[in-house]
Amino acid sequence: MEQTTIKIISGYCPYLQAEHSIRATYTLIPHRGRKFSNSSCKYAQECGRLEHCPLRREAMMEED
Repeated sequence: MEQTTIKIISGYCPYLQAEHSIRATYTLIPHRGRKFSNSSCKYAQECGRLEHCPLRREAMMEED
């Protein structure tokens, strides 16, 4: 069974030009630690800048 954790990442969103939060999901990989697997933002579709999202980048940096 896959073990996952969810963390809320908050910070400035350039699309909204305001503080915002996303939900980041991490998967525990044996002998490798916790790895980023997904993020969820209610504005992702209208924003269309997933690869440039600073909150998503921060979530990716917080792996173990």
